[in-house]
Amino acid sequence: MEKFRILVINTCSTSTKIAVYDDEEQRFTQNITHDGEEFTARFSELFDQYEYRKEIILRVLAEKGVAVETLSVVMAIGGMLPPVPAGAIEVNDDMCWQLENRPRNKHASSLAAPIALAIARRHGIKAYV
Repeated sequence: MEKFRILVINTCSTSTKIAVYDDEEQRFTQNITHDGEEFTARFSELFDQYEYRKEIILRVLAEKGVAVETLSVVMAIGGMLPPVPAGAIEVNDDMCWQLENRPRNKHASSLAAPIALAIARRHGIKAYV
């Protein structure tokens, strides 16, 4: 029986945390740290970090032997959304626009959902917060 494989993404101000689960078993977790001063110097706006962080996630998955096409779903921290109903919410273009252009506050957690959606779309799966 094929395993249900979940990628979890949590973007923080100075780190990107990811984990992969096969069903209920944790395959791995990785805390990727980022130099705060480097980020400030290199990225003038929060969403300038988007490609950088996405590529790091994809690289770590490859290093850990997790092919992206084997993922069943991508889960992400919700970021600075306006009030939304409780529970899992499917990430969509409107949500990503809101996080980038009209967030409740600027915070790195708002990068997780757009990154999750990009990874999910490449392989025809869904992303949720």
